[in-house]
Amino acid sequence: MKLLSKSEPKDNDKWNTNWQKFQQANNSDTAPSVPWNFSDWKTTRVKTTAPEEFKTECEKHGAQTAINEQNSSYIATSTYCSKGIDE
Repeated sequence: MKLLSKSEPKDNDKWNTNWQKFQQANNSDTAPSVPWNFSDWKTTRVKTTAPEEFKTECEKHGAQTAINEQNSSYIATSTYCSKGIDE
């Protein structure tokens, strides 16, 4: 798995694509469950581009050591915070 980078401009489109997937999976006013932690989900969830808080959450999860592939941080990171190996 290759993580997206906040400092890499070429990752911006992928951040936005992953953010849209995340929004579709979490499309209610109820904040996403662990491991996600947003300060104001009702405001954050309607943003059209990947907010900084989403990227920071991805970095936080990506920095954790996953014990196995069923770990919630690993699943969150691989689903919403990564890009293809060749990207």
